[in-house]
Amino acid sequence: MDNQLLKDFGGEQHYLGEPIVLPNNYNAGVGYWYWFKKSSTNLTINDYTGSQTVPSGSYATQNSFSSLVGCPLNGKWSIKVYDNTNDVNDGFVWSWAIYFNKNIETDTIEFENIYNVAQSVWSGEGINYTDNGTGFASPTGKGVHIYNYLIKDDFGCWHDTSISVLVEKPVIELEKTNMFCGDSTKFEDKTSWSKYWSWTFGDNSPVFQEKQGYKKYLDTGTYSIILIATSQSGCKDRDTAKIVIIPKPIDIVAYNIFTPNGDGKNDIFNFFNTPEEKIIADNIAEINGGIYDRNGVVVCLWNNIDEFKKGWDGSFFNNGVRNLPSGFYFYVLKIKGKDGISYKPFSGTIYLYRQ
Repeated sequence: MDNQLLKDFGGEQHYLGEPIVLPNNYNAGVGYWYWFKKSSTNLTINDYTGSQTVPSGSYATQNSFSSLVGCPLNGKWSIKVYDNTNDVNDGFVWSWAIYFNKNIETDTIEFENIYNVAQSVWSGEGINYTDNGTGFASPTGKGVHIYNYLIKDDFGCWHDTSISVLVEKPVIELEKTNMFCGDSTKFEDKTSWSKYWSWTFGDNSPVFQEKQGYKKYLDTGTYSIILIATSQSGCKDRDTAKIVIIPKPIDIVAYNIFTPNGDGKNDIFNFFNTPEEKIIADNIAEINGGIYDRNGVVVCLWNNIDEFKKGWDGSFFNNGVRNLPSGFYFYVLKIKGKDGISYKPFSGTIYLYRQ
């Protein structure tokens, strides 16, 4: 664009707005709108009442705008506004704009792309083929796989887009991988896409079909936990985890008093009341035990772990009919653990109290 110099009508000390002229005050003041039109005599400046302002009216540019004739509307247009004097008081410009005559604007062109889907194509790892815009892929390996779609319109222009596919194998998360017989561990499928589950635990227990749960093993050994995860669309994958079960040494802590009075509190004498004590019970392979009165008469016998876990209800041989009186009783337990150790007999006293 050619330089267009506003004709000088006395120039200096004539303001194009309302300046602030106090010493060391650099605020902008108030600016006025003015504009050029197609004719050379239409620079318009708003009026400001003051002895040193440019009076309102129409002003011409130094040169004609005719040099702009033929310039394309599309392109880069710029305006440079400056003071052609050599002093430093150049003032402020608030804003500027270029407005084109609506009559010289070109007509709007409307068009529509038509795509040939049958000739489009997918590309990426494991792509087998593309059928009418649908791609079929069998990616190998977990991770993110990128697939690109390419299609041509009726103007001969190619268009493309990309998608990412996350290949994620099932992941079993175990709370514990080593534990004692009778202890339990939480297991969970951490896969984001699975909707159906099939768990097997290597111990002939039933198949479990939820996302997570708890598992307890009663026998020592190394077990394989196998998860088969299935997606909503029926895709399946599997993961395997190992868990090691070891025996826990046997330690019997006896409670030495109980009150079988039918109030539901402390009515049964049992060696296994806390979760930790119940784990110890699951580590017993063989047991023989009995309870004796002060005269050495047997009042209760246990010949296996199931009988032993039931405890003693204070009746003769746990028959629930012949209740024994209050007093001291004695127990003796012979135990072989799942660790293969035949332990030294455990013995102690019990006080049965009836109110």
